[in-house]
Formats: sequence, structure tokens, C-alpha cells
Amino acid sequence: MITVIACGNLLRGDDGVGAYVLMELAKSGLPAGVTLIEAGTATLDIFSYVDHADRLLIIDAVMGGINPPGTIYRIPIDELNISMPSNLTLHDLSPQDILAICRSMLGNEFPAGLLLLGIEVKSTQFELGLSPEVEEALPRLVALVKEEMADRGRP
Repeated sequence: MITVIACGNLLRGDDGVGAYVLMELAKSGLPAGVTLIEAGTATLDIFSYVDHADRLLIIDAVMGGINPPGTIYRIPIDELNISMPSNLTLHDLSPQDILAICRSMLGNEFPAGLLLLGIEVKSTQFELGLSPEVEEALPRLVALVKEEMADRGRP
């Protein structure tokens, strides 16, 4: 089973890119065994899906600040910098914090096929819609997610 989880906030410009990806995926039809989850900013909800997935694709906005807006990222779990957060309250936990907690709790049951697919954002100000740079790159990100859904064996 493949689970695709989109994180982000539609009210904060490019931060909502994950929801746009899910909308495009839903329009085109999904292969059998694929579940789409729009987590929004409720990152704690990721807990309930991690242990049920053979392969987990997380779609999120990236603010690396090095590459131009619209740059697409494909980051396997072993390249993600996920370590236990120093602040273990339920406030402001990032998806990476949640994954670190899940990995600690699940141990060997943590899905090895976890992948972060992201896009460098331009703006996360309170506004609706995507910046022109992110909107232009959206079809490439959707195509990458489809490719990852079809390639079930690749980490």
C-alpha cells in the first residue's frame, strides 16, 4: 500500500502546494493501493498513517533558501535530517519531528520506503494561491509523485 500525505496550509501561499498536488492526482485517477491524505497543518495525524503504509510519500513545501522557487526535491528517508525534537510539546511540530517520533516508536516497523517530495517555495505569507514560480513547477512535481507511485520498489 502506498500512502501519499500532503502537508501545508492553503491560506499561506506556496505552503499549500501539497493540497494542489493531491487535487491534480485525484483528477487523473489513482492506481490500486494508493491512498491520498491531506494532513494540512495537522502534522500529528501523520502518526496514524505511518505504520499502515508499505511506502509513504510526503509532499511538502521546502524553504531551503539556496535554490530558486520551483526547485523540486526528492529526499529519501536516509537523507532526511530527522532526529528527536528537543521540544516535545504538541505545538509547532514539523513533519520531520513527527517522523522522528514515529521512527523511534515503530523501530523496525517504520516504513523503509519513506520519501519526501518537496518544492522550494517563494512565499508563505497569508494569501491564497501559488506564486507563479511554484505554479509553473506544479506539473513537474505531480509527474514525479505519479512516477514514485508507479515505481513501488525504489527507495
